[in-house]
Amino acid sequence: MLLGTLLICLLLLDAAAAGSLGSVSSGSGAVSTSSGEHKVLYAWGRNNAGQLGVGHKKDVAEPMAVDAFLAKDIRALAVGGANEDGQRDGFSLAVAASGVLYAWGSNAYGQLGTGDTNDRITMVPVFFPSALGSGKVSVTIVGAGVAFAVALTKEGAVYSWGDNERGQLGLGDRRRRLLPEQLGGSLAGETVISIACGAYHSVALTSDGGLHAWGANDRGQLGLGPEVSHQLIPKRLLGAITGVKFVNIDAGTYHSLAASKGGEVYCWGANDHSQLGLGDLDARDTPHAIMHKFSRGRVTKVAAGDRHSLALTDSGEVFAWGSADCGQLGVEIKERGRKYIGYPRKIESLKANRIKAGFATSLATLTSGRVFVWGCNNNGELGLNDVAARSSPHVFPSPVPGQQWAVVAPGANHALGALKTGELYGWGKNTRGQLGLSLTSKVEMKPNLIASTSSSNVETFASGGSAYEYQGHTMAMTSNGRVFTWGWDGFGQLGIGTVSEGISTPLRLFSLELPVKPHHFAAGAFNSAVACTRKGVPQLYSWGPNYGGQLGMRYLELGPIPRPTKVDAVEKGMKFEVVELGYYHGIGLTSTGKVYTWGRNSHGQLGTGDDKDRAKPTLLAGLAAFEVKAVAAGMMSSYAVTSSGRVYAWGYNEHYELGLGEGIDRNAPQLVQGLGDSHNVTQLAPGGYHVIASTADGRLFSWGHNGFGQCGLGKASAAPVKVPTEVTAMPEVAERTLSAVAVHGQPTIASGMWHSVAASASGEVYTWGRSHYGCLGHGSENSRESVAEPTAVDALSSRRAVGVAAGAASSFANVVVE
Repeated sequence: MLLGTLLICLLLLDAAAAGSLGSVSSGSGAVSTSSGEHKVLYAWGRNNAGQLGVGHKKDVAEPMAVDAFLAKDIRALAVGGANEDGQRDGFSLAVAASGVLYAWGSNAYGQLGTGDTNDRITMVPVFFPSALGSGKVSVTIVGAGVAFAVALTKEGAVYSWGDNERGQLGLGDRRRRLLPEQLGGSLAGETVISIACGAYHSVALTSDGGLHAWGANDRGQLGLGPEVSHQLIPKRLLGAITGVKFVNIDAGTYHSLAASKGGEVYCWGANDHSQLGLGDLDARDTPHAIMHKFSRGRVTKVAAGDRHSLALTDSGEVFAWGSADCGQLGVEIKERGRKYIGYPRKIESLKANRIKAGFATSLATLTSGRVFVWGCNNNGELGLNDVAARSSPHVFPSPVPGQQWAVVAPGANHALGALKTGELYGWGKNTRGQLGLSLTSKVEMKPNLIASTSSSNVETFASGGSAYEYQGHTMAMTSNGRVFTWGWDGFGQLGIGTVSEGISTPLRLFSLELPVKPHHFAAGAFNSAVACTRKGVPQLYSWGPNYGGQLGMRYLELGPIPRPTKVDAVEKGMKFEVVELGYYHGIGLTSTGKVYTWGRNSHGQLGTGDDKDRAKPTLLAGLAAFEVKAVAAGMMSSYAVTSSGRVYAWGYNEHYELGLGEGIDRNAPQLVQGLGDSHNVTQLAPGGYHVIASTADGRLFSWGHNGFGQCGLGKASAAPVKVPTEVTAMPEVAERTLSAVAVHGQPTIASGMWHSVAASASGEVYTWGRSHYGCLGHGSENSRESVAEPTAVDALSSRRAVGVAAGAASSFANVVVE
């Protein structure tokens, strides 16, 4: 809904305020969208501050879906991190049914696989750069250590990334990796069917029943013998287990377990709490079989925690051994003062078909689907809504009555779970955002929804940015009223209370959700604003820097303010229906049709007849005689549209962006000739130094700077387009789309710093102008310096666009997926 470098597209009032949206454009100009339509937000172009919201900061030359709003059917999970605070705190991994891997939480060692070391507090897709050049693989299983991760693909390939100080990545050296790389060694040519990660080591099971291990071996956890202190590439375990076929594996902090096809349990590694189940406290550096008979059953599954272990037999019996200092064994220890059990002991009255072990927690799933948990609970990791440890199995209820857990992954201090319907939940410690809830907190003691199998329809969105390095930021609101923000945050413009280089994944902006109800967003070059109500009371919020009073908070120099803050200078009862932001100024339209401006006025962009800055919203007397229906802000210029469709412009005019036929700045509203009357304007989108406008009959006009063909008239020219000129190559422009959330309509035209975007009445997306950073969306192989007339974005040809926006050098389109 915004401009490029801070160009802001105009929006019209809702029916309640304007009589009808149609009246603004002689009965045209807006259509309603069906609440049942499924919409997907696509983004492309410059992404150096994460302004596209696609999980990384690489430029994108073709439209890419903003994954955060897509449905996610989660099938596999892994939880990493150490039982401590700091850089090795928790992180999370989840695999969707589509094979896409997501990561979030602590990232100090690159363990999220995002190409950087920035923590994430929401789910981020993991990119696989070496996978056939496409970056896409289908992941089936994931494992997580203290600060590294391993993934298994559908084809049986293994990838790793993150911390590598002890060779735990298996890549032949000790250099950390910020992106996934494929392992070789003894896995080359093998089909891996399972993987497991300890604190600093990994174990893999291949289709022939063989075991392979790599990483740290200081406790014998690799099972490769005493002469190996660490193993930098995967190596097959031989020796006494040669010929033994294994069916299941797991890795604890410093020990490993495996179940053989014959139903025996093999163990090796640390044994300081008898976690190997061999009746003593001596570590083993090669696999040893546990001679316990397990009630004559055959063990089919094993689970390893920090210092305890579990085994599941084919008859459903669960056995536990090792440390019991927190009740994690689920059995009573009769020996006074003893905190461990040296041999496997059966947990009575428990019949299960799956088991899992966290750091000091245990979990069993019954054939009925019921889940039981027990063990430590200092951070609410049992999900029972308290922090009391449990020394015997307790029912872990589903957060949705009637829905069963499909998979639960306990970790050191937090846990994840996915229901059989695919919804993802998290609970426990959340100091590094490891629960993926768009926030950090000390603990969450019961399951919180992270991702749903129902997609979130984006209904309204706005994008802004700066021409310096074309950074930008974006805001969006979904059909359920949730507000998201992402991108450049150098001045606190995301509103999340921080100042940073940028956030590449949409974050919830809770302060703008109920009881706050936004109805119009604005994203300028450096600032953000929203017109809203709070408990029914009209309010205006703004945030970011304040170099010329653009926050409207009575001071010319203030801030930056990194959170949405009420503009108390607004008169009591005044309702701003629309607010727009330029480089250092703002313009707002009230429910009574009055126009207010504030901020920097060096070029007359406030329209007050002088060049004096204004630190609070000031009534624009020059338009008092007109019924204004829409406003817009360009870089250092401003615009208003009257009920008759006439356009008034004022401010900076060196490139003829006011459309007046001459290049002189104007400090008061001036009528733009050639628009209105027979060409009633319904939408106006100022860019860096050019403007595009659509009319009630779907025609498109442009004027201003045209050095890159951004006016769409067929050729680029150093000479500006001095007056509004019809863009004849553009098909009929789509009407603005309305919904219960986007009550003012989502624009179907937008301008960036040097490019333009529009959606046609048939739903096709067209772009033109400068093609830098892929902002036109035509693909890198089709990249030209500029495109001088509207050209369809082929990648979206099968989709129907219902809204567009533009950042400084980025583009967005909201499309309906049939």
